Amino acid sequence: MEKNKVITSITLLDGTVLPCEPLGEGEKPVPTRWALNHETGEYYYKPQPKFRSDETEEEIDEIRKLGWTLWLEHAFLIYRHREEILRDSRMFLTPLMTQCGLAYTGSSGFERPTVGIYLEWWATCPLATHVDEEGVLWLVTDFGGIPLSGTNRTTFVSEDGRRDMRPVHDFTALWSSYQEVNVRYNKAKRYCRSYNFFELVKLLEEK
Repeated sequence: MEKNKVITSITLLDGTVLPCEPLGEGEKPVPTRWALNHETGEYYYKPQPKFRSDETEEEIDEIRKLGWTLWLEHAFLIYRHREEILRDSRMFLTPLMTQCGLAYTGSSGFERPTVGIYLEWWATCPLATHVDEEGVLWLVTDFGGIPLSGTNRTTFVSEDGRRDMRPVHDFTALWSSYQEVNVRYNKAKRYCRSYNFFELVKLLEEK
């Protein structure tokens, strides 16, 4: 069994150094799979399967759809509390169950995004946010496309709750900037403590 590497801090894009809490010996990172208990209406984390075949295609599809929906519903809660999240490594490293990717290369470089990664990306990539003619802010929550042709399908969510899927004009700039921020924190995502998504949402909603 691989020992956890000791990572005591992360340095954000603006130079801020955040202390981190290393995982203990044998402790595993927060799982990113969640599910809905249809009897109680409550969400819960599913143990990671040992093999992909442990889950049916229907279960995998439900997990993906659920994670994507929850992210869209809470993206602006995260955005409104961005200053607080960018001061707390456990909040920053909270994993999301959403996935961006490219044709041919798949999810390489896009794995295990966190709320803090999205906050930094929104702040530094002009294409990741948009203010419409009515002054309403929109945030990019995920994307997929073909890197060579630039064909893409990008999801936007607005602060008043609307959703829109449309292409962006410079897809290379969009995905490459996201990938650059995401891989920056790969080691911390693997070896440092974080909240799970539901814990973070509860903390923020109570404030």
